[in-house]
Amino acid sequence: MSRLESADLARFFRQLDKHISKQFDAPPVKFSMIAVGGTNLTLRGWKPSTKDVDFMIEGVDLGKVKRWARDAAPDVPAHMWDAPYVFSTTLPDEYQTEHHETFTNFDVSLLSAIDIASTKIGRLDQPDIEDIHLINKQGVGREEILERSERILALGGYASPQEAREKIDIFKAISRDWT
Repeated sequence: MSRLESADLARFFRQLDKHISKQFDAPPVKFSMIAVGGTNLTLRGWKPSTKDVDFMIEGVDLGKVKRWARDAAPDVPAHMWDAPYVFSTTLPDEYQTEHHETFTNFDVSLLSAIDIASTKIGRLDQPDIEDIHLINKQGVGREEILERSERILALGGYASPQEAREKIDIFKAISRDWT
């Protein structure tokens, strides 16, 4: 599939909501989909498109949501994790979200930009660096990103602490001219 723009993401949400509604006379439970990664940046209008959809899920069995998404939109690559896990990072309990949109069966929220940047530091490939710089240009300071990443590291939130330390140090070096 080609890249997903915000209109494609809106269509994905509608298809998923409709599919879930067809499965049940009444919604089994209202749950939350928290957009992370490029999905988050695209929904914010900070990035024109994303290659896939990435979400943390709260309030329902993750396996069910994965099946529903696969059945509702088989052509959309979807990656999902139980909150507070994102990629290989465990976020602190105080992670923040903001409401984006409400559907019959679920709400869509956006993970805070600071936590998006911090999860991307855990991987720190070239697209991640570009996304973190984009977040920085939107007003999230370099020092804020470093402080949050250090907090996640101190709490054991990165899968490999040694690798995370190296990535944070690399980020410090490449971002020293950022505000």
